[in-house]
Amino acid sequence: QLADGSPEQTRITFQRAWAVPLVRAKVNGHLVVRAVDPASPELLLDPSTLRVNGVQRVDGERGVFWNGARVAVKNGWVRRLELRAFALERVPCGVFAVQKYSLAVNPQGRYIQGVIGMSVLKRLGLTLDLKAQRIELRRPGAAYTPGSGTRVPFEWWGEHELTVYGSLAGGRRMAMLLGTGLPEAGVGLAQETADELGLRSTTLSRWVKGAGVWLQGRPWSPVMVPTVSLGSIVQDKVPGWAGALDASELWRQGARRDALLGPNALAGRRVTFDWAARSLIFEDRD
Repeated sequence: QLADGSPEQTRITFQRAWAVPLVRAKVNGHLVVRAVDPASPELLLDPSTLRVNGVQRVDGERGVFWNGARVAVKNGWVRRLELRAFALERVPCGVFAVQKYSLAVNPQGRYIQGVIGMSVLKRLGLTLDLKAQRIELRRPGAAYTPGSGTRVPFEWWGEHELTVYGSLAGGRRMAMLLGTGLPEAGVGLAQETADELGLRSTTLSRWVKGAGVWLQGRPWSPVMVPTVSLGSIVQDKVPGWAGALDASELWRQGARRDALLGPNALAGRRVTFDWAARSLIFEDRD
C-alpha cells in the first residue's frame, strides 16, 4: 500500500533511456538502479542484493513471463519501496538473476539490481514520457487531465499482462504485450511470426546480435519492422528481435499473442495509462 504522507504526484527522470528506461529507487532505504517495464508482471530483484537490501525471503518458487519467456522466480517481500517522493510498503517481489540483463541494457554503467513491473505500476497513476525521458507517478484517484491525444484500448490477460491490438508491417490484427524492457528494440517476435511477415535478419553490430544469447540462452535475429500500428498510432522502421518471444507463448489465455512491444515502439511519445477506462493515451510527440 501507499505510505502515509506521499504527495499527489512525483516525477523521476530516467538515469538512462537507452537501451531501456532505468531509474533510481530505494529498496528498504538502499539506493538502487532498476529498469521500468510494464511487461514484467511484478517487482523483480537480483538474489545478490537481498542481504544488502534487507529483503525478506519467502518459501516457494513460481513461473512468471518476462522478456519473451517463462522464468522461475523465488518469493520475497520488500518492506519499503521508494520511488522518489512515493513510498510503497510490503511489496511482494520475485527473486531472479538479472546479471545478464544488466550487461545487455547498461553494459558500461551501474549494475542493475532488478525491474519495476506491473504489480507496482498499476497501483499508481502512470505516465511514461519517452520524449522528456521520465516517468510520472500519481496518487490513486488524484485528478489528472492529459493533453490532447489518441486513446488505444487495452485488455488484461491474466492479472498483469497489458495487451493491445494492432498490426506489424501492415499485416493481420495481432495481440501484443506492451512493455519497455526489451533491449534496443520495439518488437520481440516468435520466429514463426517473423517468417509469416517475411522479415529477414538485418546487419546490426556484433555486440547487439549477442544480446539474445545472454538473456535466453538462444540467439535472437535482428529484424527491421516497416511499421507498428496501434489504432491510428503508427511508428515506422522499428527495430525488432526475431526469436525473442518463445514459441510456447504464442497461445495464452485461449488466444494468440504474436509480439512483445519494447521501448522503441513508443519512442518519442508520452503515454498515460488510464486504468479505469482500460486505455492508453498517446499524446502528440511534437
